[in-house]
Amino acid sequence: MDTNLLRVSPEAFDAFVAMMDAPPEPTPALIDLFRRTAPWESAAKKKA
Repeated sequence: MDTNLLRVSPEAFDAFVAMMDAPPEPTPALIDLFRRTAPWESAAKKKA
């Protein structure tokens, strides 16, 4: 895994950590993805 050193102020680091800890904002693509039937679920329905 690549690593890089990034120097920031304590305030900037706290803001970065808060942003990374926050849940992601829903996007139309993500909402569409989770509404789809999983491939293994649709295959089971076809066999039944």
